[in-house]
Amino acid sequence: MAAPVLRLSLQAGSVEDIERVERIEAGVTYGGWTVEALEALFRGLEYEGYANRVEVIRYAAAMDGHAEPEAVYDLCDYDDDRTLRGFTKPITRISRKLQKQGLIPDSAVPVLTAEYKNGPGRTSGFRVHPLLAPLINDGESDDEDS
Repeated sequence: MAAPVLRLSLQAGSVEDIERVERIEAGVTYGGWTVEALEALFRGLEYEGYANRVEVIRYAAAMDGHAEPEAVYDLCDYDDDRTLRGFTKPITRISRKLQKQGLIPDSAVPVLTAEYKNGPGRTSGFRVHPLLAPLINDGESDDEDS
């Protein structure tokens, strides 16, 4: 708002960057998750050898919250005959650790869930909780800037 009065020019995206920093500094949560907690989850997954889960979470967030099974197979370089059963278990386990550490509340939304359109059997995809997509997408642009 001060730019016209002070005769300043703003680069595209500057306002969004300022708003993102203000949200982080204010400790804004998204479904119980903060930037720090999400980063801790991603570091834990990568440390345990599940970096592909982080890729799927980021991909799903960028795709309106949904990742088709085919995209998961591609991102993870899995054979077509491999099952995706248990794919979210490491995410859930590390999330529980973060709850015990007090980084997220017990009421925090799950980061990634499997979807089944036709009942039990093969998954029809994976979904990032809608409250988390903005946080994940903001974090992705921060990573690209560094």
